[in-house]
Amino acid sequence: MKLIAASALEISTYNLPGGYWKMEPGNGPNDIDLPKVVPVKDQPCQQLYEGNPVLLGFDVVQYHFIPSVKDGGVAVRGNPDFAYNFNGYQFWFSSRENRQLFIDDPWRYAPAWGGFCSWGIALELPPSWPWDVDYLGPPASPWNGWLIVDGVLMFNIWESYSDRFSLNLERNIELAANRWANYFGDGKHRFGGPFNTHCIGHGKLQNWCLSKQPS
Repeated sequence: MKLIAASALEISTYNLPGGYWKMEPGNGPNDIDLPKVVPVKDQPCQQLYEGNPVLLGFDVVQYHFIPSVKDGGVAVRGNPDFAYNFNGYQFWFSSRENRQLFIDDPWRYAPAWGGFCSWGIALELPPSWPWDVDYLGPPASPWNGWLIVDGVLMFNIWESYSDRFSLNLERNIELAANRWANYFGDGKHRFGGPFNTHCIGHGKLQNWCLSKQPS
């Protein structure tokens, strides 16, 4: 399997689990308030399941075009001006071009297992952990907890958990895919089901998935 991992923007420095990371001012884990979805002009009749964009509005397309964590990659937050509603959830993109790429092939860019922590989906099971079909988690990090495997975007709570997940990559992907399919089986395994709109692993919004969905 081809494995790529990635991190965040090189402007301001933030202390995240696993080390210090750089990113755009105002978009660090201690800066972002939970964003709200916005009206989308070319989708006036869309109904959404959640009032918040997926993964705090970080651009799920741009992750595919940036270097790895180890190589100093840059995670990019989307702009609500380039919002797009898909399957009852709103995604934000950093450019009109990225928005169109998603529109043309959404399942190519949508995160596996809804953007929840891949390690947790695979290995954190009841009764030790609360995650279940009606209690979704675990938390994920759009800043330093993501990786791309064979063109599929996956998230974890921190980079260290991406490293752990990757140690037995094929087996862990199989475990996560089977569990997700049992929850939301539609033949697509990694891609069916809800998306993560607020379950974040650190910063101001840490562990919001352990409480009720914000309104």
